[in-house]
Amino acid sequence: MYVLGLNIRHGDTSACIFRDGQLIAAAEEERFIGVKNTSLFPINSIKYCLNQASIRMDEINYVTHNSNFSYNIFHKFFYFVKIFFTSPYKIFFLFFNFSFKKVIIKNQIKLFFGNKCKFKVISIPHHLAHVFSAIGHPISDARTLVFSFDGSGDFSTIESYLVNNTNLKLIKKNFFPHSLGFLYTAFTQYLGFFNYGDEYKVMGLSGYGKPIYYKKIMQLIKNLDPFKLNMKYFNAPRITYLSGQPIVEVIFNDKFIDLFGKSRNKNKNDDLVDQIYKDYAASIQKVFEDIVISNLIKLKDKYNVKKLFVTGGCALNSLLISRIVERKIFEDVKINSNPGDAGGAIGSALKFLFDQNIKVNFTNINNNAFFGPSYDDQYIEKHVINNIVNKNIYSVKLYKNFNDLASRAAFLIKEKKIIFFFQGASEWGPRALGNRSILADPSDKNIKDKLNKNIKKRELFRPFAPAVMAELANDYFYMHEMQSPFMNVIFKAKENTKNLYPGIVHVDGSSRVQTVSEKENNKFYKLINEFYKITNCPMLINTSLNVNGPMAQTPSDAFYFFLETNAECIILNNWLIEKK
Repeated sequence: MYVLGLNIRHGDTSACIFRDGQLIAAAEEERFIGVKNTSLFPINSIKYCLNQASIRMDEINYVTHNSNFSYNIFHKFFYFVKIFFTSPYKIFFLFFNFSFKKVIIKNQIKLFFGNKCKFKVISIPHHLAHVFSAIGHPISDARTLVFSFDGSGDFSTIESYLVNNTNLKLIKKNFFPHSLGFLYTAFTQYLGFFNYGDEYKVMGLSGYGKPIYYKKIMQLIKNLDPFKLNMKYFNAPRITYLSGQPIVEVIFNDKFIDLFGKSRNKNKNDDLVDQIYKDYAASIQKVFEDIVISNLIKLKDKYNVKKLFVTGGCALNSLLISRIVERKIFEDVKINSNPGDAGGAIGSALKFLFDQNIKVNFTNINNNAFFGPSYDDQYIEKHVINNIVNKNIYSVKLYKNFNDLASRAAFLIKEKKIIFFFQGASEWGPRALGNRSILADPSDKNIKDKLNKNIKKRELFRPFAPAVMAELANDYFYMHEMQSPFMNVIFKAKENTKNLYPGIVHVDGSSRVQTVSEKENNKFYKLINEFYKITNCPMLINTSLNVNGPMAQTPSDAFYFFLETNAECIILNNWLIEKK
């Protein structure tokens, strides 16, 4: 049986495919078309998944997606009635956005693949898709809590579940428009960052401020448990998708401005952020953390849970995850490689497979983040190497032994070269984990400015993450007995790390750590190990292989980004290209 899982009519559209419970492939549409966070129908992702499974679309039995119109139907109805007299046009928008996804799926697929397709569409409630993307099934420990939260999905903003074997029990739910995600987004916009998904910039900026506006922000909150916003300060949250990119309309209103003062000019140089806005960033981050942790503590005490899974778009706030870990509220905290909406493609398929009692191979899903396209050396030679115009300014070499290539790359990084590193299958999720990465020496005191200004072309306040050999991570960071293979948790750096490797330590003394094991990513581990042998440093700066857009998908994408920058080297599988 073939199941195609989709995330559509959200940001970060995506697709995956299962064959008899085995995940074959998964990919995000933005990587194929170069439009970050795209909401376009994931036709290229679907084609890739079908190709990997070596089947046609008319062989697909079921198509699942991470939304269900009938879910929370009464809350939707009463909300529609409530706003009808003030904003009747929004009724059409909301009804369209919530109700026609099955029709969109069938029409779009038949448009591209013809009318022979006989699949059945299965609609999975949004947060249940998040839950299953995080945990799969079953879990034997009866003391497990799953906490799913985002802006909104199927009219829920937070859903909490107890998990025990095949039993999944909803124990708490929060409803639209009362959303921690929208509260954080309102401040993201207020601080001048208006692109969909810019919340991570606020998280980075918060390290430069102090939470002195904490009490003022709390005036926006009507009730803490259940969480309710004081809506007099907000416009009704609305996201449009017609342009192919999600656009979040301005959430804060004039009363919000009266309370907090003039918002930061979104056209102002992002490197020149006044201290007041840094302090607002620190304040909203702390409010966000405190509310979530307070909720989690209450749930832990009430249900005596020991293990926590965190999922949903808000779970990408790695500062929050670090605070949960540091507080030692739970014995174990888990977050997967793709907790946002894109991950809902896999989650929706897993929920359906669970309902059908189909056995799923979870080893591949839980321990792997590389489900996207890969390209062999012959493809790279044909599409990149043979098309290099100015061959006289490059040194090009194909290595037959990757160990030799890793040794050469480690030496180049030691010599302060910045390397574009492209290997194997692309990552599933927003983090570059060593297959679509830009690598550099963390001991270089000036490396942050070099990377931000000359390579990434982004705000200078943005930090960089370390990829560290897993068995040595505790020597350099306070890891709290955790591993962090998906780079989703921030840890405090130890004093020796701050002194020796300033390139990977943020202004607040923290680092978003990726622990790299030989088993999980053999080639990336080998490169870091080679660097360790010649420098005694078991880590590299690891940032995503992109320039103001999605991560590179193809070798041509990677080489194009390389040409846009002043980086000295690029590795494409076993090919090394150096500027002379």
